[in-house]
Amino acid sequence: MRNIVHFIIGGFILLIGQNLSAQRAQVIILDAQTKEPIPYANICFESLHGAQKFYAISSLDGIVDNKAKSPSQIAISYTGYESLFDTIEAEETKTFFLKTDLFQLNQVVVTATRTKKALKDVPVLTQVISSEEIESRGVQDISSILEDDVPGIEFQQAGYGADISMQGLDASYVLVLIDGERMAGETEGNVDYSRINMNDVERVEIVKGASSALYGSEAMGGVINIITKKPRQKVEFSLGARYQEFNQWNYRGLAADDDFYVFKSNLDKPNLNLNASLGINIGKWTSKTTFSRKTTDAYQLTSSKFMEKHIIEYDTVTKGNVQFSYHDDKYEKFDFFEKLDDRKIVYSDHYYNPKVMWNHKLWERHALSFGGEWLKEKLETRMFSGTSESLDDVQAATLTVFVQDDFTLNSKLSMVAGLRLDKHSAYGLHLTPKFALMYKWIPFTFRFNYAAGYRSPTLKELYMNWDHLGIFDIVGDPNLKPETNQYISFSTEFIQKNWNISVSAYKNWFENKISGFWSTNAQGKLSYNYSNSGKSNLSGVELLLKYRLNGTWYVNGGYTYFHNNETTNGVRVSALAPHSGNLGVEYGLRKGFFDMKVNLKAKITGAKNYYEFTTLSIKGKEELVSYEAKYQPFSIWKISVSQKFSKGVHLVVGVDNLFDYKAPIINFNTSLSPGRRFFVSLNVKFDELYRKIRN
Repeated sequence: MRNIVHFIIGGFILLIGQNLSAQRAQVIILDAQTKEPIPYANICFESLHGAQKFYAISSLDGIVDNKAKSPSQIAISYTGYESLFDTIEAEETKTFFLKTDLFQLNQVVVTATRTKKALKDVPVLTQVISSEEIESRGVQDISSILEDDVPGIEFQQAGYGADISMQGLDASYVLVLIDGERMAGETEGNVDYSRINMNDVERVEIVKGASSALYGSEAMGGVINIITKKPRQKVEFSLGARYQEFNQWNYRGLAADDDFYVFKSNLDKPNLNLNASLGINIGKWTSKTTFSRKTTDAYQLTSSKFMEKHIIEYDTVTKGNVQFSYHDDKYEKFDFFEKLDDRKIVYSDHYYNPKVMWNHKLWERHALSFGGEWLKEKLETRMFSGTSESLDDVQAATLTVFVQDDFTLNSKLSMVAGLRLDKHSAYGLHLTPKFALMYKWIPFTFRFNYAAGYRSPTLKELYMNWDHLGIFDIVGDPNLKPETNQYISFSTEFIQKNWNISVSAYKNWFENKISGFWSTNAQGKLSYNYSNSGKSNLSGVELLLKYRLNGTWYVNGGYTYFHNNETTNGVRVSALAPHSGNLGVEYGLRKGFFDMKVNLKAKITGAKNYYEFTTLSIKGKEELVSYEAKYQPFSIWKISVSQKFSKGVHLVVGVDNLFDYKAPIINFNTSLSPGRRFFVSLNVKFDELYRKIRN
């Protein structure tokens, strides 16, 4: 009898559990047209009565548990669909239908105006590369994704690493940001691009043209803003490592009299990147700290680099929105003596950058932004002392206030005007204006942009006094003036059904441009000096094309041409290709568990024809001479196949340099690809796997 009672009670409890499970509140996400479920959609639940947030990802059936604990706003996003915002109650089961957005025109961007706006409503033409595109191609570095997707961006190899150019301008005029913040440790305008962990990138926003009114010095040619993934949990920690070899040899058993004996036990060391990040999201406070270490092979001894980056933000909502943030970025380089188990610091660059910004809606048509910031840079290096032993430090600071009005006259016409005032510790006051106008005449969108820009001389350009390996000296000039420019552009964008085409033309006028020139001192030794070289101008055109067919095939391409009239000693010296372009074809197939993409990409570089400078010994005296250099056009193709197996598991296989192109003569201005390379990438997100198992 007792067993029968236990059986009845157990069955009753099991029945109640099944009913409760069946009645569990859920969110169902479907395609608005086909009514098919959308897997892997990102969902955010944010309480309407507090700062509580919960994140989730939909299952293969497009379903996720309703995590709202109180009345909440729900935000749903997925690549290829319009983001959806709605409200939901706790314990409510609700179905949402997402509309297709073939070109992601409704996604929110921030770089062009420093405020959140839909891509289709931004008055300055902006390109966006999503994390979905990055992950589906197994991209491991920022240079690959930018060259493949953005016409006019070119990376070349220099002695210090990768060297970027955009629209005919070198790295000194292209500002690379992470989450809108500067990176320390520039060399010839370039930051250390290997610092960027591609697995942590949410999207990349590219704005071409002068943006100094928003971002200050160095943004004369454009801004590349790398938006990272925000912490979703109260505390998040990630750790990553990457090991790679570039067909290098290891030499062991060095003799005691070998030049390398003091420094290392092996002449060649592995190339190892380590990175870690700690994210905190508590109420209105968010914080993210990143740390990375890179060990690479240098010319004589192994160089170790340490980077730390801290960002703290606080948002409060009143009638407007106030954001407080503090950014701290430190970049250091060491000479590492492996035999002696010792290291010596040779370089340290440190940024300190607190800022405040207030956004306010006025009369429904004006979105006002007011802000202020203070940026201090402290640089320590042996390049200031004239010797290779001691380290000296120099500092500079800039105090900034800015204002911007984003004015929407009606559904067709809008404009943005802004003004920035900087007070530099060495140059005093500098005023920078901007103005952008956008007019929509469906299916066309017309944009006009005017902006002034400037670039303060770097601390190296001002104070450097360095003997470069006894070959030549590099000497700064503390009397250098800031460069200035005036930039205008006009673009037309056509959007209809499966087509998205844009054409733009631009011109850039420069004054007091800072450049280097060679000279010979009384002892006959070469010296590289910085000076303000006067005026120059640059103009160009650009074409972008996108086409989608049935949500399965996607074709995109771009072409750009620029003309630069800058010369040195009367000859053209720009080593950038005036003509360049890219092409991409993507095929995607998603059926339940099967989510595959095939990508074919091509980077096309046109012919180069310019002059190189070198020195010749003529009658016992070093003379500077020039010679013409010519390079033929070339293209590099890549193919990749990606497959998502489940939440958090993503496999990519592919081939870089598919047709095995190798430059006939290796130089700083040619492709350094060693030829065809195969790769396999496996990305596992353990937090998503854990949530799936737990649910």
